[in-house]
Amino acid sequence: MIQLRDYQSKVISDLSMSIKKGSKSVMVVAPTGAGKTVLISKLIEGAAKKNNGVLLVAHRSELVEQLSLTMAKYHINHRLITSGNSAAQIKMSHYKQYGRVAVDPYSNVYIGSVQ
Repeated sequence: MIQLRDYQSKVISDLSMSIKKGSKSVMVVAPTGAGKTVLISKLIEGAAKKNNGVLLVAHRSELVEQLSLTMAKYHINHRLITSGNSAAQIKMSHYKQYGRVAVDPYSNVYIGSVQ
């Protein structure tokens, strides 16, 4: 279970309200250190529980690793769309930090890079 800070819970609530009101494109802006990756994880956790597909795309391989490690921390299984070398490195990081690998070839949560 992902525990959010009060301001993070408010972001999730405001985001949900915007979507319920009919907004099709919503952007969340937060400063460095605000926990954007944790916010994304919380949203993905909810989508995964509903069996909805998720595609996360990052422009840097370092961000793919950060996102993947955070998903692993919160037991959110996912697939990686990245080079074989990067995928192997990320899986090794999972194992070193959490004693398990959260990469699942059958997950409907995808994390990938455009690089």
